[in-house]
Amino acid sequence: TQDSGAVLSDDASVKVTRDNHYAAPSIYKATLTGRKLTVGFKSATRKGRVAVSLPGKSRLIGKARFRLGKAGKGKTKVKLTRRAARAIHKGKIRKVKVKVTSANGKTRVKTLRVKH
Repeated sequence: TQDSGAVLSDDASVKVTRDNHYAAPSIYKATLTGRKLTVGFKSATRKGRVAVSLPGKSRLIGKARFRLGKAGKGKTKVKLTRRAARAIHKGKIRKVKVKVTSANGKTRVKTLRVKH
């Protein structure tokens, strides 16, 4: 039974839309071998950019582009400046600020301790 004054509708269609605002990438590790810093991250898109800088001064010490086989977990290698790589190996720099920007424009920045 329906209340008096209820509006009856013969159209029961529901509009289904695709959720197109992907989540920002997540960054989970950074490992240094030689001058190459391997950054592990998760991205909702297949392409994007990675920038590595010093946490205090925000000085850029390396950048790279990535292209994954499929969206999700992935790694990319970023070539660091010689000076920064040496300082990390000597133990003068322990943390770096990693910024991952995916192709949809979403950005995530995280300060990570570098394993070497």
